[in-house]
Amino acid sequence: MLAVFEENGVTRFVRLRSFVVDHPIGAIMIVGLCLAALGGAAELVAREALADRIRKDPGLVGADATVRQHGGWALAAMAGERLPEVDIVTDNARLGPFTDVSLQVEVYGLRLGSTADFERVHGMAVVDADSIAEAFKKEAPGLGVTAVVMNTYEGTISIHTAGIGAPKRVVLKPEPDTSGVFALKPVGDGTATGGIASQGTAGLSGTEDQSDALGLKVLAAAVERDGLHLVMDGGAGKLHS
Repeated sequence: MLAVFEENGVTRFVRLRSFVVDHPIGAIMIVGLCLAALGGAAELVAREALADRIRKDPGLVGADATVRQHGGWALAAMAGERLPEVDIVTDNARLGPFTDVSLQVEVYGLRLGSTADFERVHGMAVVDADSIAEAFKKEAPGLGVTAVVMNTYEGTISIHTAGIGAPKRVVLKPEPDTSGVFALKPVGDGTATGGIASQGTAGLSGTEDQSDALGLKVLAAAVERDGLHLVMDGGAGKLHS
């Protein structure tokens, strides 16, 4: 049996050598395809490792984020080169007191290694009515929030309440400040809203926020039908994973 095995092995080797001699271009193509398959597999592994590295940033833990790479090679990024753009998308972000926030972030010039840094970051967050209602129920339970309405023409948010001693409706306006956070502040006579000015203030702060961890600062806020839209931007920074 050993002789037969050796004979078969020799036969296979002779056939392979004959194929290479008779079809050199085909042999080169086969070798190239094998190398390409190996390279493609390595790149897929590198992309998943890159995505996991981003998800482990303290500000993204628990956000169930989807990471998409646009251009460049993850293998090259791990070797010190920068990726043109990486998108981070989640519907489960946390911004200050708001949860289940839709967040899309574009990270430019991301480079991995012992430390991971980027050149610039830009983001858009949408805080819907349900998220705002839940935040007020936690921050000011005495209000008895029953509904949240987006007043797109006025650029304000109406909080309808049923709490004992609370006003029937509180109108708030988003106001970003120079430090890059924003607050929902009462419109008109603040005394009519009791303590809402302080209890209802909502900002983007703390290490638990996706925005803070990525260095995002609020540039503008707008009230739209689907919720409060926040435009954010930031300069060079590092991932903390």
